[in-house]
Amino acid sequence: MLGLGAWAFLGPESFARFIDFPPYNEHLIHDAGAFQLGIGVTVLLALWWSDGLVVALTGFAVASGLHTVSHLIDRPLGGRDTDAPSL
Repeated sequence: MLGLGAWAFLGPESFARFIDFPPYNEHLIHDAGAFQLGIGVTVLLALWWSDGLVVALTGFAVASGLHTVSHLIDRPLGGRDTDAPSL
């Protein structure tokens, strides 16, 4: 999850060519990468931390934070100015 998530988030065009799922939507690939990274972080943390609530909330914070970044960097592609702050 971490490898594919990082690839999708950081190299959306390359990732989209790899999965071959047209039409290409950069923002969708960024969002998918953000949530894959959040899941990957959650799984890794679960191996070391026994507190499930902290693990879940940390994974959520990573995914949500990267999702917000996705909306900020994809703002020129469309959406509203209020999207990122509302996340």
